[in-house]
Amino acid sequence: MYKNFMKIIEINAEDLAKNLLQEIQKKDEFRHYQEISQDVSLERIFQVIRNVYERLGRWLDENKSKNTLFAYYSDLGVQRFREGIPLDELILLFHLIKREIWHVFREQMDSDVDHKRLMEIDFYVNLYFDRVVAAIITGYQNELGRTIETSCSDNPLILKIFKRE
Repeated sequence: MYKNFMKIIEINAEDLAKNLLQEIQKKDEFRHYQEISQDVSLERIFQVIRNVYERLGRWLDENKSKNTLFAYYSDLGVQRFREGIPLDELILLFHLIKREIWHVFREQMDSDVDHKRLMEIDFYVNLYFDRVVAAIITGYQNELGRTIETSCSDNPLILKIFKRE
């Protein structure tokens, strides 16, 4: 069933990305993303969807390093910080992407699907996105910490929040 899930997402990736771009353009919560060209936004959304069907399978494989797979998302957090995208918009976008992926999968899955297997896929997809979001936040926060470290180096609260290891 995992392969079926990933195949459905792969086949529908372009339409998913286009639908998500339309959602972003309509919602006030994405005002910073609305300032980015639609071509760039579409490619970024498509890349996230591509990562789901390419990386999820590898992530589920116990022989693959989870740190390697999620380094991409930590770097993405750094990039979006540098672009001035607020963290709440970035995280909201990933929740929207996950929701749309599930919507498409539910529409196209067989009606006689084993509900136990479906719950298992749901668990792992949610876990995957939870870890992706954690990696994004880590990268974003680390870059924020580096940015304000010099200007607030005497503030104990800032030092505590952005503690370097």
